[in-house]
Amino acid sequence: SSSTNAVAFAFGATTPLPALRSFCIYASVGMVFDLLFQVTFFVAVLALDERRRDSGRCASLPCVQASRLPACFRVDCALSEEEVVPQPAPVKAQPAASAWRRWSLVLRGLVLALYFSTLVASTIAAFDISVGLQAPDLVPSGSATSSWFAATAAVWPQQAQLVEVIVQHRPLDGEGA
Repeated sequence: SSSTNAVAFAFGATTPLPALRSFCIYASVGMVFDLLFQVTFFVAVLALDERRRDSGRCASLPCVQASRLPACFRVDCALSEEEVVPQPAPVKAQPAASAWRRWSLVLRGLVLALYFSTLVASTIAAFDISVGLQAPDLVPSGSATSSWFAATAAVWPQQAQLVEVIVQHRPLDGEGA
């Protein structure tokens, strides 16, 4: 589940490898937001979809009632005309309800403004993303390799830091040399 994934990635953020730590923090925060959206946004959308189905509206055109559409367009409608639940007569608005309606409109506007500002900020930030990792980001801080990178950068600051990985295999017991 999202909560266990978030906790697992949070534990992974304790690793001494800087690149892996950054990934685990990013993934953990993503899982937390995924959980929050599942609990809030997804449930709200399901409630709105149920309201749409009860009022006899189609999925592709939710603003239009199914009874107003030609028969060929009613394929994705939730209920047939006989199954449409009659809507109760409107109740006269009370002062508290009208105050709530005003605040509801203000809150909707604030949510939309927050959404669009986040969308714009994300789009602008997406152009600043750089590709690739630096070699010092891949080793634990305080290790011999990390201090070697620091010493090399101090001596040759303009030169790229290259890494060579050499793997030696020893023969297993019983194998020829």
